[in-house]
Amino acid sequence: MTFKNGLIYDGRDKKLEADALALKYGSIWKEKALRKGLKSDGDVPVTMVLFRNSNGQPELVNGRDLIPIKVGAPLLRGGQAVISRLHSLVPSNTVIIPVDLKNWGTYEKSYITVHFARTSRMYIFLPQYTQEPPWLYKLFFKLREPLYRNQAMIEIKWKMPIADRLSYFFSSPSVSQRSPYCNVYKSKHLYHGGDEVVLGGQCSCLLTDGMFSVGFAAEDPDDNDDDLENKVGRTIHEAENIVDWNTWITRFTKAVRRGRVADLFLLVQQSAWINRTIEQTVNYLPSDDPGLGVSLATDLALKSHKIEVVVFLVTATRCDFSYRALRFFIHHYENVPITYGGAQVIIHHYIHTRSNPLSVVACVLMAIRAEIKSRDRDRRKSAAILQLALRKFTELQSHMLKMLGEDYSNGKGGFSGKGITGLRYLLDPIYHPSEELVRSIKDPNALHELSMIGRECFGGQKYTNVRTVSEHSPLRIAFEDQDFSFAANDLVESYTRQLWRGEELQALNERDGANEVSVLDPSLMYVMMKNSGLVSDSGFFFLLHMALRLLHLMVYTPTAFFDSPRGRWAMKLFIILIYIVLYTYLMSLGTDISGYGSGTAPKLETVLGVMAASSLIETIQTVFTNYKGNVSLFMRRAPTDFIFFVVDIGMTTMIVIHTLNLNHLMPVLTRTQFLYMYMVWASLAIVVYLKVLVIFVPVISRLGPMLNTVWNMLGELQGFALPYVVITMGFTTCFYTVFLGMPGSEFQGWFGAFLNLFQAFLGNFSFSGWSEVRNPHVQTFGLVIVIIYLVIAALLLANLLIAIVSYKYRPEQVQAQAVFNLAEVVDRHQSQVDSHLLCAPFCTFLLPFYLLPSARRKKTMPYSSYRFGMAPLDGFTPAVPGTVPAGRDAAPQLCFHLSLQPIVIFFCLAVVSCHLPFCYIYYVLAGHDRSFVRIQNQIKIRRAQGVKIPQWVFLAFGARGGGRG
Repeated sequence: MTFKNGLIYDGRDKKLEADALALKYGSIWKEKALRKGLKSDGDVPVTMVLFRNSNGQPELVNGRDLIPIKVGAPLLRGGQAVISRLHSLVPSNTVIIPVDLKNWGTYEKSYITVHFARTSRMYIFLPQYTQEPPWLYKLFFKLREPLYRNQAMIEIKWKMPIADRLSYFFSSPSVSQRSPYCNVYKSKHLYHGGDEVVLGGQCSCLLTDGMFSVGFAAEDPDDNDDDLENKVGRTIHEAENIVDWNTWITRFTKAVRRGRVADLFLLVQQSAWINRTIEQTVNYLPSDDPGLGVSLATDLALKSHKIEVVVFLVTATRCDFSYRALRFFIHHYENVPITYGGAQVIIHHYIHTRSNPLSVVACVLMAIRAEIKSRDRDRRKSAAILQLALRKFTELQSHMLKMLGEDYSNGKGGFSGKGITGLRYLLDPIYHPSEELVRSIKDPNALHELSMIGRECFGGQKYTNVRTVSEHSPLRIAFEDQDFSFAANDLVESYTRQLWRGEELQALNERDGANEVSVLDPSLMYVMMKNSGLVSDSGFFFLLHMALRLLHLMVYTPTAFFDSPRGRWAMKLFIILIYIVLYTYLMSLGTDISGYGSGTAPKLETVLGVMAASSLIETIQTVFTNYKGNVSLFMRRAPTDFIFFVVDIGMTTMIVIHTLNLNHLMPVLTRTQFLYMYMVWASLAIVVYLKVLVIFVPVISRLGPMLNTVWNMLGELQGFALPYVVITMGFTTCFYTVFLGMPGSEFQGWFGAFLNLFQAFLGNFSFSGWSEVRNPHVQTFGLVIVIIYLVIAALLLANLLIAIVSYKYRPEQVQAQAVFNLAEVVDRHQSQVDSHLLCAPFCTFLLPFYLLPSARRKKTMPYSSYRFGMAPLDGFTPAVPGTVPAGRDAAPQLCFHLSLQPIVIFFCLAVVSCHLPFCYIYYVLAGHDRSFVRIQNQIKIRRAQGVKIPQWVFLAFGARGGGRG
């Protein structure tokens, strides 16, 4: 091929040797043939620059075609990036080459080849937040101001198309648009005439990266600083000893970011590292992102994409893994240098030296599962070694949980006196207080307050700021991975069931089952009636016993009950039942438009619409509280709740349309339009009634595993549907083609033929219908094809479907799945307790209360309530002293006292009233003996004490009791 400047170049050969050879002799030819037409070498710093574009075609740029750097000069071709402000450190005689953004991501090692014409230096202009090429720091250094060492930058103005702006907006993790700055890099070497320099490509796959531009500035050889190469960008020498910590940490950060393992080895031998103080750590280093400030050193090491750097930081400097760094480590599991003992040894040592090893093991298991799934999906690498590691670390987790369970049962290992609070620190920490603080607190009530108040971290980190793998929650990782084996552990099950009841409520019911006359026994009133002879231990009074226990719960411990996941679940159950009743009643009115226009139906429909809209608000609060506003994470972890959210949107939309239509605020719907809307509204009943099943998961243990099995079967049916539909479509086309236009045939239409075959697949098919076909050849053909289809579909595919469904039903995992489902429900409602939220529709009514401040108050003593004839709303305070929410945080409790509590109390009193006649009958027939025995014992005690007993009392009770005795 021939270039416009006359140079002949054979572009068919793509090898690097041919490129270099052609450029060399082309330069010689050009210099001799076109010598008179060229300017002198002193005018331009380079003779020519050769680009190897991403499409494989070479491009030659003459040195005379370079553009002087100035405001308004383009950095990218097509004017996509224009210089708007220069820095004073950039020489005014610099010339630049606008690059083509189409070469973004090129991996070419000889992307740019430069031939110098005179003594010059090279400059690289790299857009901010763009990943630095691996060759950059070998040849260049960052240009900085001499006094304050601020980085030299030039400002640019981007003129990107709308498509590029949207792509950058959705792909950038931290900024919404490209940075208007370019970092300036200066070459370490001073190049002379005749020198040749080869630069590689950007070699990046990040959508947020840009392309670097190249500049050249001529310099006088007499003014050259020969020591510049040794002053900037130099590595650590073995004889050098760094004492100052600030200098050492700057060098260390650069070495980590640039992946210089040899420099890291030398830096840890310096005096600054050896003589460091406790506060001087390298776990957090300055980040490139100014909005983040600092980041984990292991995260910063990922910029170099070198597993050796990550391994060195974890082993030699005791840096913590972030989950991103752990995923990178597991991704290179087989490539970890054996000099460190291998990946398994490193992870075991890391687990042994961290404060919360259970969290570390959970993160390791999650990273291994994610890597195995990725390898199985892409089929790029064997996962056999990771499968073995997964089994080993799963066994390690089970052993750790078993040992922790034994310590918890025996009160060892710091669990004594802490109750559920100690377990929560291990299994589901809300935040991580400092170890010194935990050791200094001996009072279990203070530890409880620390976990419940928890908004002030007291030196610890909030759960929302989790960075290291030691700060992750093992329980939430189990939710993410659907790890049923973790939930099946006795320790996790004990924690889940205790949290379900509530720690404070358990303390107020400490004497449960003791059959004592104690306020701490929820069976107090039943025990008193039993001692009086009104009831017995027979099952006849079981309902009365349950009603009295529930009455005690509502009267003596309402606050503790409401501030537990079980209390929030009871409120949700109460609302779901009302919602189902309203929906069923409105659906029963039929499609008569006039029936909706009068009476109470419009009012009830409005109530239903408010409840549906409030469910949307509740879901939004859940997304922001539990999932930090991440909608995709919410969809992945809670698909059922997402389906309910979509149904609530449809329900709210149709109720609003219908209400506006009834009030003539929009065009009146015709009967046909109303019928269509009514059909869609009625179809939502399938999902609406599914809410009833989901809400009963905590109280019916086998319901959750059954729903999980059905959900898994539906997932497997997606894979079964493709072969079934394809095979059935083939047979459908066969029948439709032959029987088209034949009278009396059931296969006249293609869709009708498909439905007939589907009916045959379900077993509802008869061969007698073929007798109506008069053509014997066609009749034989149809019978043969049907028999073949039934053999393939009804026998093979149906049995395959049965095998798939049977595989998903695992009876041995029922108990584990039941505990897992209970743990998910408990976690969902516990987040409402911690955030002082409430279910719909109360969440809508509570919105104005957010204007009030949040606070806490001390619990009141029982006497303060007794003197006003009221039950102690804060419970029996001497048993569990502390504080309760106040201000806006007390508004949910007010809703409970005004809604569910009076209804439950009324129901309990009604049950007790219905049992009173039976109690009287039992007392007359058999229960009075207990009263007489108790009175007789009192008479004996009084007589022994010398108290004179009236004769009628002795005759009425003493003789009777004595005779029976």
